[in-house]
Amino acid sequence: MDNETASILKEAGVKLRQFLPPRNGLVYLERSSIMISNDHEVFNPELAL
Repeated sequence: MDNETASILKEAGVKLRQFLPPRNGLVYLERSSIMISNDHEVFNPELAL
């Protein structure tokens, strides 16, 4: 990523992380209004507007 893009994302408060698949290797794709990541952070897309 170039420095200009990194600066814009940092200013916007965006934190990028590398995807780490579950240890069992299975990823369940479900449609849900609330998603919980492996580190138990909760993301609600309705609040992200």
